[in-house]
Amino acid sequence: MNKIANGLSAVITPLIFKYSGLVIMVFFILATLGMFYVSRHLGVNSNTAEMFDESLEFRKSRDRYKELFPFSEDNIVIVVSGSLPELISATADSIAERLQLHPDIFASVFQPAGDPYLKKNQLLFLDTAALSKVAVQVAKARPMMSFMSENYSLRGLFSFLGLMTRFSSPVQLENMGSMYRKMDSVLLSNAAVDTVVMSWQLLMSNEPGIHQQHYNFVQVTPVLDYESVRPAKKAVETIRSVTGPYNNSLVKVRITGKKAMTYEEMGSVMDGAIQASLLALIMVSMVLWLGLRSFRLIAASLLTLLIGLILTAAFSAWAVGQLNMISVAFAVLYIGLGIDYAIHLCLRYRELGLTGSAMQVALTESIKYIAPALLLSTLSTAIGFYAFVPTEFTGVSELGLIAGTGMFISLLVTLTLLPCLIWRMSGLSGTGHRAFTSVTKGPELEMFRPQIRYTTILLSIVAVVVLTRVKFDPDPINLRDPDSESVATVRELMRTGSFTPWSLNVLTRDSAQLEMLTTQLKTVPGVERVLNVGSFLPKNQNFKLVIADSLQKKMQGLSRMAHQFEAVPIADQLKSIEVFCSLLNSPNYQSIPAIREFGRHLHQFKDSIGNLDPPMQLKSVLKLQFGLLYTLPYTVNLLLNSNPGVVKYQDLPVSIKQRWVSENGDYRIQIFPKSEIQSNRQLRDFINKVHQIAPQASGDLTVTLASGDSVVKAFKQAIVYALIAIFLMLLLYLRSIRDTVYILLPLLLAGVFTGAATVVLGLDFNFANIIAIPVLLGLGVDNGVHIVHRAGAGLDNKPLLQTSTARAILFSSLTTLFSFGNLAFSPHRGTASMGLLLTIGVVFVLITTLLVLPAFLDKSPHSSSVESADNT
Repeated sequence: MNKIANGLSAVITPLIFKYSGLVIMVFFILATLGMFYVSRHLGVNSNTAEMFDESLEFRKSRDRYKELFPFSEDNIVIVVSGSLPELISATADSIAERLQLHPDIFASVFQPAGDPYLKKNQLLFLDTAALSKVAVQVAKARPMMSFMSENYSLRGLFSFLGLMTRFSSPVQLENMGSMYRKMDSVLLSNAAVDTVVMSWQLLMSNEPGIHQQHYNFVQVTPVLDYESVRPAKKAVETIRSVTGPYNNSLVKVRITGKKAMTYEEMGSVMDGAIQASLLALIMVSMVLWLGLRSFRLIAASLLTLLIGLILTAAFSAWAVGQLNMISVAFAVLYIGLGIDYAIHLCLRYRELGLTGSAMQVALTESIKYIAPALLLSTLSTAIGFYAFVPTEFTGVSELGLIAGTGMFISLLVTLTLLPCLIWRMSGLSGTGHRAFTSVTKGPELEMFRPQIRYTTILLSIVAVVVLTRVKFDPDPINLRDPDSESVATVRELMRTGSFTPWSLNVLTRDSAQLEMLTTQLKTVPGVERVLNVGSFLPKNQNFKLVIADSLQKKMQGLSRMAHQFEAVPIADQLKSIEVFCSLLNSPNYQSIPAIREFGRHLHQFKDSIGNLDPPMQLKSVLKLQFGLLYTLPYTVNLLLNSNPGVVKYQDLPVSIKQRWVSENGDYRIQIFPKSEIQSNRQLRDFINKVHQIAPQASGDLTVTLASGDSVVKAFKQAIVYALIAIFLMLLLYLRSIRDTVYILLPLLLAGVFTGAATVVLGLDFNFANIIAIPVLLGLGVDNGVHIVHRAGAGLDNKPLLQTSTARAILFSSLTTLFSFGNLAFSPHRGTASMGLLLTIGVVFVLITTLLVLPAFLDKSPHSSSVESADNT
């Protein structure tokens, strides 16, 4: 490689010492033009679906489904929850109405439970037994609803209950136990800060408990801006402003869904990146100071790195135009590997300077020495990155193209701009600082060479066995901050069985086959429910209509209730409580446990507020009135609004049809797995069972698993291509299998040990941390090249660990470690796992380069075939 080194030195040396100012000016002009070009032409495409080749079957299936049913994908789900079904239903209705006022932000707003068609026919969607119970309860409550419509107050409630209690039989009183128990819960909470409110809807449907959580959903399809890092930003901010006032002690409003999770994910990624960048800047600066001990060398290195990064960004703007969520990591890769080039040159220059060489001689010799190793490292690393280009995973394919070209840009600026900057900045400074001049002070490691070899071989065998258990987790939810609203909400819904992000879709053109497939799919083990457009047509309508009609007759004459309480003087309210308490003292009522307990607590309430001043009395009475009666108008009006008739397919509203039948006649069947099916193996088994009946079934579930398979395949393919290409290139260049293996040894060992460590630590590979593989590949190859090159260069008789090469590897590894390692503390789980994996990998690369590789190299530093290659 001497010919190459002499040629490069002959070209570069005049540039440094004669035209350094011109070279610096040219690079600054190029960087300025590059920044302008990047600002105009480089965008970000945050659509993760487009990170995969459009020819892939799962991508084509998803794109076709999205085209047919545009409102069933890319949604934000607004979750309204609470213990009062009346209130959460009314809240969801109001939110949906307000969001529909923003058609420029939301392409669709759909509230399933609030659809007028479903509200009108809600009784028909109950099963026969439940509908019969409601009819019985409504019949019993009819007199009360009629009375309370005219006397909506606490006084009205106790007056009516007094009448009912006087004229009820013991059996009837016993049947009123449920109502008294729920009223008692409200009464006992009166002194608490949070108000407990009774649900009359649950009371009439005879559902147990008042603390059970109920959910209602508003599904919105936002208009997305994929040129923004957060495409759903405008939609999410609008939802926040609309829903904020609805959050209180009775109702909780949250957002989830794919686009909400992506929005919050980018927020946690950006927050983590800012924190990591600040820490990285501080820690990398410290490492550079420890390694270089020269502010001028540090400034020259960082300036060179920045200009190289700008030029690489300009290339990416020209070559791909838009960065995806994977290729955006090119900057991380460039910084991590680009600074290594600068460190190697500066430390060799510093090593020569500390031995007394003149500045010009030290700079010339440094370039002559380092150029061949950097050229070989660049070729090897670039080949490794370019190996990702032919893969079907577009995200990493574009990353490979940008990062591979970035290595050549890094080589160019390191061998031209950096020496010019050093020369112009008066070169070496701070030569008196000799700390960290070697990795080890003596040849102590030489005596342990056999032990290191045998231990490495043994650990490698164990690691290879453990490596077979490496896993890839394709679930994007596991990458996100578990404490973020969208992720915490979806996990709560999955835990309660109210919602699952996993489903499969089957499309068919045959309406007869629609019902046959639906029936067959319901028999598949693990299926929770199967829906199609027919699910919105009530079953057994004729029989249910008989019950519903009788219920409606019982409601005749009942007027709608206003939500405004009747204005009753406090004295009259207190009097009604006192009269009712006296009534409940009767032995007839004391024999009913529920009534007896309510009477006892009502006595205590009456006595406790008797000693309060009038304003506090009023506050306590109004709070009790609110807790007992607030939901009654919702229930009465809900029953009055329910006026079902015979429903046919043509009666279905467009809002429902467009989600289940496409414009060209495709019917959609949606299949949901049971909530306990969550592991990758269980989900794959579920898909396989469904495919036995409907081979064309696809959806989020298949896309998630198939995209994970595609990523694993792409990385396996790229790694194999890279290793073969790098091996052949090194072999042709060095003409030595031994030295080629030596160069690849740190990479191979670090890869095996890192993979085994993920198994031991329970750290699965995922869409985020798999980006660490190209970083480790580049770092491992570079380190191997530099160590083998130094061993064969014959510069001196120093042990390898006492040379500037070993120091450069140590400090370049530390900069990489501190640049990326602090990502492990990011709130975003994916980013944190990437930081952890990079930390583990860099540590293993460092150990295998500085400890293991020297133990396997021949003791004679002059025996390497690299030396003979240098002389050709």
